[in-house]
Amino acid sequence: MSGAQATRLGWVPHVFSLELRKLVAYRADFWAGFLGSLVATLGIAYFLWQAIFEERGGTVIGGYTFHGMMLYYLVVALVAKVVQAQELGVLAQDIYQGTLNRYLVYPVPFFVYKFIETFAHAALFSLQLVLTVGLFALLFGLPPTHGITPTTVLAGLVTALLAGYLYYSLTVLIELSAFWADNVWSLLVMLRLSTSLLGGALLPLSLFPEGAREALSWLPFEYLFSFPARTFLGELGLAEWLRSAGMLVIWAILSSLAIRLLWRRGLRQYTGVGI
Repeated sequence: MSGAQATRLGWVPHVFSLELRKLVAYRADFWAGFLGSLVATLGIAYFLWQAIFEERGGTVIGGYTFHGMMLYYLVVALVAKVVQAQELGVLAQDIYQGTLNRYLVYPVPFFVYKFIETFAHAALFSLQLVLTVGLFALLFGLPPTHGITPTTVLAGLVTALLAGYLYYSLTVLIELSAFWADNVWSLLVMLRLSTSLLGGALLPLSLFPEGAREALSWLPFEYLFSFPARTFLGELGLAEWLRSAGMLVIWAILSSLAIRLLWRRGLRQYTGVGI
């Protein structure tokens, strides 16, 4: 790397560390919020699936034992925090209020700056993911049907961060419509709900009909939550992982190209005076 390139990238660690400090400024509130949401999610999943397993009278549903199902919900809930790291509506609010102006005069790429902020959130949530699953393994053990190893953990974290970029890109695509639309909040909520349902965050995709699973394999949703979670849990063979990783990269590239196009068109009519 040349000296000029190093200078251009010298702001990245500063923005990353600044965002981390903002996140942990109120440590008690940060960890209380994390534990509260996690306990609520797992509590609902525990009683729901306990009733379903008892009613079905079986030991395996959708390829998961009850123990394995609880581990899946734990991992996918934490993966979702990594993937959905950024807040909704931040970019749209900047466009509405005209505060986008200050970013346009920064001597750094706008979307790189915003993604570094998001990446700081994702990095901290990744730490929570590893610590929480480690605690689960110590307290309850790991199901024999899952092959969690240091390799799968590392691959799962990398995959979750890549999925986070894809989710960030999809969110940005919707928020850029604020150049033309008065309110995009409902679209962002629809995106979060639809991706959670179709991406395996609410239900394992193994419970979906075969035709639906085949259709979803060509769409980006599966690669946001189910793919990183199953990678972390060691459920994927190398061939399946490579295919899924390739689809994730393809969707990330396509969404990045779409962002580039919408950004250029949106700036042509942006006035910067807010509403």
